[in-house]
This record gives sequence, C-alpha cells and structure tokens, in this order.
Amino acid sequence: MAELISVLMSVYGESVSHLKLAVDSIRKQTYKNIELLIISDNPSNNDVNNYLCSLPSSDSRIKVFFNKQNLRLPKSHNKLLKFANGKYLAHMDADDIAKLDRLEKELIVLKKNDLDFVASNVLDIDLDGNELGTGTNYPVNDKQIKRFLRYGDCLPSSSWLCKKSVFKMLGGYRDIVVCEDYDVLLRGALMGIKFGLIKEPLVFYRYNPKGVSKQKDVLLDVISIYMQQKYIQHEEFSLEQLNAFIHSNKASNMQRELKKFNLLVSTHPKFYIPKLLPLMITSKTIHYQIKKKILRKLIKKD
Repeated sequence: MAELISVLMSVYGESVSHLKLAVDSIRKQTYKNIELLIISDNPSNNDVNNYLCSLPSSDSRIKVFFNKQNLRLPKSHNKLLKFANGKYLAHMDADDIAKLDRLEKELIVLKKNDLDFVASNVLDIDLDGNELGTGTNYPVNDKQIKRFLRYGDCLPSSSWLCKKSVFKMLGGYRDIVVCEDYDVLLRGALMGIKFGLIKEPLVFYRYNPKGVSKQKDVLLDVISIYMQQKYIQHEEFSLEQLNAFIHSNKASNMQRELKKFNLLVSTHPKFYIPKLLPLMITSKTIHYQIKKKILRKLIKKD
C-alpha cells in the first residue's frame, strides 16, 4: 500500500474562493493516499470557517482544526504536526494551487535520490489566477541549495515534501515573527538534512502585494541577514539571542539603512547601484543586500 502523506495547511486571511482552489488542488492529487490537515488561525473569519466545517463530510481524508485565538503559523503548524499520521509531510499555502501530480512527482524524486526534503520551482499568478510570466529557477542539488541558503530561501514552502522525521529532529517550527520557514531550512542544513529541488514548477504561487511578508519586508531582511551570518559561520542561535538582536541598536540601524536602500531602489530602479556606492562602502548591510538582490535576480525566471 502507498505510504501516507500528511499535507499541512494553515488558514488566516485567505478568501473562500482562493482557499477552495488550494484545497481542491490537493484533494484531486494523482497520489491518493493523503490526509489534509487544515487549521484556521482566524476565529473571526466566519465565511472561511463555515466552509472548512463542511469539508470533512465531503472527504474523509480532510481534518479541520480551529484556533480559539490567532497563534500565527509556527504554533499552528506545530499543532498540526501532533495530528499528522503520515510518514511524509507536505506543506500547502491556503491561497496557492498545486499541480495535480505534484505530490506523486515529489515523492518519486525524494525516494529515487535518497533525499530527506524536496521542493519544486513555482510559477507566479496574480490574485485573479492569471499567470504573470515569472517564476523561480532555483538550484536543484543539495550542495548548490546549501550554498544558496547563505543568501536566501530557495525552497518554496508551498512545495515542500519531507520525511516526518525531519520535523521531529528539528523539534518543529520555532516561534519567530518572520522567516520561520527559512529558519527550518537553515537549521536542517546545519543538521545534515539532504535537500533536493525539482526544476519543473509544481505549484502556482499567488503573488499578493499586500501579504504579511510584504508588510514586514525590512524586518524580514534584517532577521534573514542575522540568520545568514550565523549559518555562514556554522553557528546555531537561540530564540533569546534572536530576540535580543531584534531589539538591539544594531538591528535598528540596519532597518534605517535598508529603508534608505529600498527608497533609492524604488525611485531609481535602473540606476540605484551608482547612487548606493557611498552606502556600499560604509555599510556592510547595504553591501550584503545588493549582493543578495543581484543573485536572486540572476535565478529569477522571466
């Protein structure tokens, strides 16, 4: 019998229409032995919660949970992990769409290449589901992935499939304000998790210009730079150390520098590097951010 895959999905502010497309894309997978565990992290989203309540009666593979208050993604996913019965875990964002053979192809690649963790490239769509003509073109093998992780996340979370033992070894998610997925990947890399990526895009990623990560871009960049520096030095860090850094003068200065950087990039998109040369000389943060931006541009699929 085919091994069970537990698909985890956390819902917060997604619309019913987007959520239904995400759920249906998992229900209709060519790989049938799955369970879909969905948690609502927004008690006041009545339309979504009513829709979720109707799902288990229509598909016995679906289990639905409701938080009494907003716990955010790390705690919500850790809650789902306790109920996951599968040998493998998959992630699915509540507003994205999986290709119908996604799980089947990912499991084949994971087993064939003796991997612990696999993902795929993604194609971008807008809020109406129209393809934007862009997507990702990330590195595919373990060595390349671990090298790229020094500059950013290169395994889209909505395409994750991994052995359940990976999250047991990591102790689940850590409760970080942003970058919780990136934190999982960096800790996994330091622990010797073997990664792989499928070049073919198996997920449609819904680009939302008003999404949570977009609203916290500067803080996200500052925290990711801290994580990257620790990763490069092969150093682990505690939540206490991270929180101390977030509230430090150094982090505040980095945020000011990055806001200046973002303003110059937005007002001079084609000529920002010459204007930033003085900042590059005096600011390691800006120098690092430009290197990261150039690298990510190089692997962006246009």
